[in-house]
Amino acid sequence: MKTNRQKTVGGVAGLRSPFCLPRQAGQAMLESCLVIACLCLLLFGVMQVAQVFLAAEIMDHAAAFGARARAVGFNDFMVHKVTRVATIPVAGQMTSPGFVRNANSAQWGSRPIGQLWDIALKTAPISPQFDTESSRIPLYLGAQNYGELSPVLDYADWDTVRYPSVLNLSATEVRSTMSQAFPLRWPMVQLFYADDSVNVRGYAAMDSHYTFYLEP
Repeated sequence: MKTNRQKTVGGVAGLRSPFCLPRQAGQAMLESCLVIACLCLLLFGVMQVAQVFLAAEIMDHAAAFGARARAVGFNDFMVHKVTRVATIPVAGQMTSPGFVRNANSAQWGSRPIGQLWDIALKTAPISPQFDTESSRIPLYLGAQNYGELSPVLDYADWDTVRYPSVLNLSATEVRSTMSQAFPLRWPMVQLFYADDSVNVRGYAAMDSHYTFYLEP
């Protein structure tokens, strides 16, 4: 008859051999790596979904700006500029003008995370890029033709934002729609979504007041 015998260490029964400990440690490390990988994957997915919802809110915001611009009598070119500026938060990296790092911007990048977070939560956040955008946006809105727009201000993902559709349905109402093929760039996002971008739309309706600003 076979009997189960406990391993003995130093003549004491019931104590497990120390040679089993490395095997258990390796198994625990492997399980921890698998759990961490799953948590990171879930975190990436949540962050990407949050960005998509942000893009949808920005499209509603831009559509409202387009409807307001048309409601007060602006032409298509001005509506185009106004809605472009409204989509800057989801336009990606600024490509024009070229952002040159100076002493102030280098100091900005070396600040502690907590200090950067406190600055971001302020009512009027500041940054070197924000200062550049603040000076360029009035020039962008004052451009006279489409050829002047890109040298003044441009972003990597502005091409993914589709031109607004603004309709004067009647003399008293204006409706505007905006859309963007929002790029998905978080790691391993293809595990959740097959395409590399997702279409988001914005919509706004507003009373038309152009008769108060323009002569018939």
